[in-house]
Amino acid sequence: MKTWISRFACVAVLAVTASAFALTVTQSVNLPGVDRGGNLATALGAPVNMKVNVNIKTGEFRASGKGQVQNLSRAKQTYKNPTINIPGVSISNSNYTVAKNGKCTATASGVALLRAR
Repeated sequence: MKTWISRFACVAVLAVTASAFALTVTQSVNLPGVDRGGNLATALGAPVNMKVNVNIKTGEFRASGKGQVQNLSRAKQTYKNPTINIPGVSISNSNYTVAKNGKCTATASGVALLRAR
């Protein structure tokens, strides 16, 4: 779970170097699938296009993406992470849901440290 969250953070940090007040970046991220026990499994995952919107003035960002992965548990699974602090980025909210049929939704939001140019 932290792997795709870290990728959000990297995209957000890259995005804040632009000169506009708002920026949208789309990045392909490999999201994990779900094994029979309901655990996240990288081998059952798939690439999903994640869209990250960054407010250049405040550093706040929101990321989201939808896709299809394998769900061998055949049950809806929801995963939530606590606050994650990576140097220069604080991810305050992240959720990942995989439906019974494997349709998945990932979201994250937080603040990226902005550097003056």
